Amino acid sequence: MNEYVSNNTCVACAPGTTNAALDDASGSDTTCDVTYCAVNEFVSNHVCVACAPGTTNAAGDDASGSNTTCDCRIRSRLDLDIHLDDYFSNTITDHICSDISTWDVSNVTDYSELFLDRADFNANISNWNTSSVTDL
Repeated sequence: MNEYVSNNTCVACAPGTTNAALDDASGSDTTCDVTYCAVNEFVSNHVCVACAPGTTNAAGDDASGSNTTCDCRIRSRLDLDIHLDDYFSNTITDHICSDISTWDVSNVTDYSELFLDRADFNANISNWNTSSVTDL
């Protein structure tokens, strides 16, 4: 399994591609098929991996190509809370969405008590689009 026929020899498929078993090496050359990621998966080292909670990705990333990422657009207060919990509990390089200043929070309407008990918070969020906020 995961081999194709090239010049009457079985050869391993390239990373991010697959082929069903039982190709006949005495016959014509065959090929491997590209693996495409499902909804809410991304490519990491030619493997489809589930997106982290609070992130999304459309289906169709090509696992035989470059690494991809999940979308960090924040669609609700719950998403924002998930991201902030992650932000405060991980090192800067381990965040679900790396740079807090680039988070798209334009759909969040409720910011009430968002940074309560976060006196140590000092990140630059001046680029956040807060035009939808109705509750501070």
